[in-house]
Amino acid sequence: TFARYAMIDTRFFKFMRLIGGVRAGTFNQKLNTFDDALNKQVNTDNTYTDLNPSINYIISIDSKQNLRFCYSQTLNRPEYRELATVLFYDNDTRLNIYGNYNLSRALAQNYDFRYEYYPSAGQIISVSAFHKKIQNPIELVFDQSQTSVAFYNNALQSTISGIELEFRASFA
Repeated sequence: TFARYAMIDTRFFKFMRLIGGVRAGTFNQKLNTFDDALNKQVNTDNTYTDLNPSINYIISIDSKQNLRFCYSQTLNRPEYRELATVLFYDNDTRLNIYGNYNLSRALAQNYDFRYEYYPSAGQIISVSAFHKKIQNPIELVFDQSQTSVAFYNNALQSTISGIELEFRASFA
């Protein structure tokens, strides 16, 4: 992995703040293994170069309240066990799982809107809405031809949306 990062944190007027940045990274992942099903040596050599921007725009309503708008791009690289064509038993799922050397990394576009209220020092009450669009998510897929066997595969896309509530109190 070779990465560079640039960031800016600046205020506009007294009530607006912009925090932005970009991470440029190059990642190389190699795997050399033997695929029993194909009866051959498998060599994987994946190199990715990604620009992952992030921006937070914060509006201070007053000294105890903020509105926050966020965007970022993140990624999820396959782990070696997800790539390796080696069968292993997973105690949690009770499945025999094998990897897929053709997996690619997943890219996620993340959008967040958040209201924050700070009643006193060390305390917060917040409500957030989020939406994520994921390209090539890595999923565990059941093998239809075999009982209790699964493998990793990339789906085309997925979305995740939700609401998050946060409450933190200080009893000091």
